[in-house]
Amino acid sequence: MLKQIHGIPYIVSLRGGDVPGFRPYDFWLYHRIAVPFLHIIWHGAAAVVANSKGLRDLATAFDSTVEIEIIPNGVDEARFWMPERRWSSPRILSVGRIVHQKGLDLALGALAGLKHLPWDWRIAGDGPDLPHLEARLIHEGLQERVRFLGWRRADELVQEYQTASMFVFPSRHEGMPNALLEAMASGLPVIASRIAGTRNS
Repeated sequence: MLKQIHGIPYIVSLRGGDVPGFRPYDFWLYHRIAVPFLHIIWHGAAAVVANSKGLRDLATAFDSTVEIEIIPNGVDEARFWMPERRWSSPRILSVGRIVHQKGLDLALGALAGLKHLPWDWRIAGDGPDLPHLEARLIHEGLQERVRFLGWRRADELVQEYQTASMFVFPSRHEGMPNALLEAMASGLPVIASRIAGTRNS
């Protein structure tokens, strides 16, 4: 539409929530309202790109007449790489918003069954589901083994990646998660939910 009115070419970069079918449990109303406009916007674009094959597949299911290219997210490996890591302490790290989408409740359920093993879990991020997660920790008797770090600066996050021994990413929906790429760039072993966005990372 912008192109037709002003003659200005534009590119649509799909990230996740802007694609119908992504996070239907909280985006369904937005998608229902936006659908007619999305068809017009996508068809008028000079290019439509997605950051993963999974997101492109979801977008293609919505509108198969639009050609969609993939441009993956990038990460600075030199910034995150940790050549020598201490593995003696089983420290688990998760990074992201504390919301239903990120599935931290799923990881908590799994860790509750591993109380007999030595581990601690550090979560960098904040969000509206924090009180619910804290209540579940108390119920499971795990409050001493989990630490909520809140939001961290970029340099602080690098340190968290480098002092962890495992990265857990239990998200329910993703385009291509930067946190997962950063963990991989730092050399961490990763346990992630089997969703489209993580299979392509």
